[in-house]
Amino acid sequence: MKHFFQKPTPSFYIQSVMTFIVFLLMIPSTAFSLKYKHIVAFGDSLSDHNNLHSYVPDAREAMTNGDVWIEYLSRELNATLDNNAFIGAMTRNHLKDEIQTLSDQDIIPQLGLIGQVDTYLTEQNVFNPDETLFSIWIGSNNLIRYGRDTIDMSLEEKMVAAEQMISAAMADIGEAVTKLLAIGATQFIVMNLPDIGKSPWYSQGTPEEVAASSNLATSFNNALAYTINQLFMGKTGVKVYSFDMVQVMDELIDKEIFPIIDDTYTVLDEGGYPTDETKEPAEDYLFWDGVHPTTKAHAYFSNVVATDILYDGFYSQQELDDAVLDERKRWDSKNDNVLGLEEAIRALKECAKFSSK
Repeated sequence: MKHFFQKPTPSFYIQSVMTFIVFLLMIPSTAFSLKYKHIVAFGDSLSDHNNLHSYVPDAREAMTNGDVWIEYLSRELNATLDNNAFIGAMTRNHLKDEIQTLSDQDIIPQLGLIGQVDTYLTEQNVFNPDETLFSIWIGSNNLIRYGRDTIDMSLEEKMVAAEQMISAAMADIGEAVTKLLAIGATQFIVMNLPDIGKSPWYSQGTPEEVAASSNLATSFNNALAYTINQLFMGKTGVKVYSFDMVQVMDELIDKEIFPIIDDTYTVLDEGGYPTDETKEPAEDYLFWDGVHPTTKAHAYFSNVVATDILYDGFYSQQELDDAVLDERKRWDSKNDNVLGLEEAIRALKECAKFSSK
């Protein structure tokens, strides 16, 4: 009879130690520096925290109940953050006409993606291309504006308008990325749109309306994937971290992290806009309002992005090589670059002490 618990072999000990060493290398350490030291963010309410509020005091500081994903990410990577996103931003203009009028009158800057990038360029920021991540998450307000502008159109007219809206948005994103590439940006994060058909604002509609909302987001995302591929094709030295937020949201829901996914943390008024009333506890809710996630969901988004970056580019290759060598030397008492059985056992005992703390 074969027992499940058998006497470990020498190779088992050595493999266990090396597995632990690899695990240690995944933990940020002061022994070697982080590759990405700065993040420059562009986007809308999914990334803004206090930017629109600084120009329009009546605006909310954030469309969630805490920090947004890009703030969590900057802390995960121990990177400084230059956040240029604005609540209500579309790829070119602002969702609210009264705010866009202020921009057109030069009372406040242009707040769309193009305006955000242009403002960043005029500030003549100096950055290290290898150590700076440029984040772009935009497009949700283009879809919202499309829905408002086409409410009385026929189905055929809506289809034509959708193609025009998406085409214009892709042209704007292309222009913004091209401008960033021109100043030497090489490291990018690009997020696509979640399935808006699953958000409380849209999921309460008829099956046809829900399907139309989901299809619109899918069409936008397909166009975005093509646009990004065309923009970065053949460009050496450029890295793009792309994230499918449809899949991320589906995984988040499937993991049942949030008990409530079809209602909102904030109480909405008759028009569907958030009030100052809430439905506690906040941790139970996926959505802060009809379309915006809670800060707990933002933290989840950050973890998804950080995990990808941690495994690809968080440390430079030389830093990893040096860390592995230093770690091996720490356990190698004979200085022969080989972990023997006694050394492996000693290391395992030390590891056990580490894990019990």
